[in-house]
Amino acid sequence: MSEPETTVLALPRGADTTARAWLEAGSPQGRPPRQAATVCLLRDADGGPQVLWITRGRQLAVAPGQLAFPGGAVDDVDRLRRSDDIGYPDRFTVLARAAARELTEETGHQVAPQRLHPLVRWVTPEHEPRRYDSTFLVGVLSDGGGVGAREPGRMPPDHEVHEHGWAAPAELLAALVDGTRTALPPTRAVLVRLRRAARGADAVTAVTRLIAGAVLVPVVPRATWRDAPPGPGVMDRGVDLLLPRHAGEVP
Repeated sequence: MSEPETTVLALPRGADTTARAWLEAGSPQGRPPRQAATVCLLRDADGGPQVLWITRGRQLAVAPGQLAFPGGAVDDVDRLRRSDDIGYPDRFTVLARAAARELTEETGHQVAPQRLHPLVRWVTPEHEPRRYDSTFLVGVLSDGGGVGAREPGRMPPDHEVHEHGWAAPAELLAALVDGTRTALPPTRAVLVRLRRAARGADAVTAVTRLIAGAVLVPVVPRATWRDAPPGPGVMDRGVDLLLPRHAGEVP
C-alpha cells in the first residue's frame, strides 16, 4: 500500500478460511469488484440523531445476519439517462441513485438521490470470492421520506433484510462491543464516524460534519500471515487483516 498500514484486525479461526486459502495460493489477483452503494440515513430523535440500520437476511451468501446499512450493488437502471439529466449520469449520480433505490426496496424509506453525499469508500479484500467497491453515502430523512416505510422489526424469512430499525450510533457500537451484534469492518468504522458527528448535534449538523470529513480514497484491506507464513517445522499461524491509516478506527 502507498501509506503505512496502522490497523491490524485478527481474523478469528474459522472466519479466515478464504483468506488462508488465498495466502496459500500465493496471493493471486482478486476478481474485479462490483460497484455498490450503501446509505446511512439519519433522523432527529430525543437524545440525538439516530441512524437507520438493518440486519442482513440469514439466507444471504455475504454477511448473513450481520448489522449493516441499507444498500446493494449498482443496477443497470441506475445508469440509465433520465429526462432531466444533462448528458449521461456521472459515477456519483449513479451511486446515489443505487443507494436511494436500495433504501426504498429494503425498508420503504425514501430519499432523493441528490440529497445523499459520499462519506467513505471500502473495497472487499482480494481473498473474497464476491468483491464490492462500496461507497457509503449519508443523508437526512426529510419530511415525507417515511411515507410508505415498513414498520421497524422483523421481515419475512425470505427477505434480504432480516430486521431493521432506528438507533443512536453509540447504541449500535455498544452492541458490537458486548457481542450482542456483529458487523463487518466497514460498518464498524462508519459507526464510529457517525457517533462522533452526532455528538451534541442534530441530524443536519451531523451530516454536515460528516461531509466535511469525508475520505473517498478507497480502503482496501489486505490479508497477511501473522508473523510468518506456515511451512515445514513452523507452527500453524493465524491470519491478520491490514487496514490503511485512512480507514479510521475499527472497534
